[in-house]
Amino acid sequence: MEWLWPVMLLPVALGLLPWRAPNSTHLPFYWPAEVGLAVACGLVTGLLSAFWLAEFHLTSGNYLSSDFHEYCASMVHLAADDLENYSQARSTLAGATKSWLHTRIGVVDALNVAGILSQVVIGTGLYLWGRAAHGRIAGVFAAVAACTMAPLLLQSRTISFYPEVTAAFTLAAGFVALALRFRSLRMVALGAAAVGLTLLVDLRGVFWAVPYLGLVGLAAAWSPTRRWPLRFGCLLLILWAAWFAGRYAYTPWTNPLETHIGLRYRLIDRGIEVPEPLLENPTSAYVWGRTPVHEIPATFLTVWQRSGHLPDEIWDNPKTRSNTKRHVTPWRPVWIGSGILALLGLARGRDRKARLLILIGTGVPFLVALKGAIEVQQAFPRFVANSLPWFAVLMGVAGAVLVDGWHSRSGRQGWARLAAATALAFLLVLGAIPTWLSPTASWRTPTSASPHAIRRVVEAAEEGTAGRPGYGDCVGAVKRDLEAGRSTSGSLYGGIWSD
Repeated sequence: MEWLWPVMLLPVALGLLPWRAPNSTHLPFYWPAEVGLAVACGLVTGLLSAFWLAEFHLTSGNYLSSDFHEYCASMVHLAADDLENYSQARSTLAGATKSWLHTRIGVVDALNVAGILSQVVIGTGLYLWGRAAHGRIAGVFAAVAACTMAPLLLQSRTISFYPEVTAAFTLAAGFVALALRFRSLRMVALGAAAVGLTLLVDLRGVFWAVPYLGLVGLAAAWSPTRRWPLRFGCLLLILWAAWFAGRYAYTPWTNPLETHIGLRYRLIDRGIEVPEPLLENPTSAYVWGRTPVHEIPATFLTVWQRSGHLPDEIWDNPKTRSNTKRHVTPWRPVWIGSGILALLGLARGRDRKARLLILIGTGVPFLVALKGAIEVQQAFPRFVANSLPWFAVLMGVAGAVLVDGWHSRSGRQGWARLAAATALAFLLVLGAIPTWLSPTASWRTPTSASPHAIRRVVEAAEEGTAGRPGYGDCVGAVKRDLEAGRSTSGSLYGGIWSD
């Protein structure tokens, strides 16, 4: 019945929407309206995800956490400017928000608020991305679609640096899409800044930066040749600035990407025999801003060669099968159908070449990320979430094709149709209409929360002990919260003690 509801309601809903209106696909980018809509989408979807929808997708606690002691300690060390003890696998940019917040509102609340802010940025980036690929309705639908996929909406409750990384990649994709769609000098500069952002927020961002650089370069070249010096000069200047910023984003003690994503240790953790080629040390070492740019192709070659030596046992893993069945398999028909509909819709209308390039080109790194999340990372929610923003855009564009079409229309009811379409989207996603997308749909299985490490740190601080090995710095920060009269269990969602 959950599948039948949308089929039964769609003709009625589309008949009620105001149709005589200019197609938003053809509207120029009006900065005040677009920025306002983007921020509104981010705030609404971010707050809904954090304070309401997450309750349907989490059980036995309020948070998802992994390697808590590492992230907490890194936050503390960054605030103290103790970079030598900062995480050797993370960018300081990814931890900057948490670090700034924790000295003001406390450790647990800083971790909570940073996750919510990341969710807001994800919604904002999705609107801009969908807006560039199709139009305003696609942008709104993309942001709302993020509220239907549990791993993505649970970024607001994830205690790690992954929410910031996912948010940065999503916002960067939105900026790159705008550069390719509208192609002004300002948009090219925005796209170049997006490439720099992916490189600075995480070492794995290089896999996003390379295709994005190609798309922004195409946007710069998509103009009369007399404008090329200024446009490409702007692009190179921003990348040059990002290169020097890399010395601040990555400390001298940062491990290279090849070590960070090393397959050897993941196989050892699972008790799988490591093939001989993976026992050899990598021949390249990439850290943005600290290793020569011309060595980046060698890093790609190393990653590609080593991934080809994965043993067959890595696919036959109960945890991988279970997580894939929960977070990926149910969505495959939706994603395939959305992709077909989106491609059909973008194949016609103005600027269709650019819009098709946006949809396909920006999706490449997210598809690769999904493949890696399933094959190597056992499809845990924090890794799957990193790949889901593109699928939200796919769903958003498909929905907009149904509502907005691609032919121009006359009239002055564009805002009315946008409001009606938005209301319909929220009714479907929030469960007011019991569809397959509802948070209470029968196929969904809640994810078990993991607040135990946070609890152990807070208990150690309250008892005056050092806690487990490696917890000392974080316990010390919570003790300072106690002395300052700040909440140690968090003031959101009932605190860490609430299940």
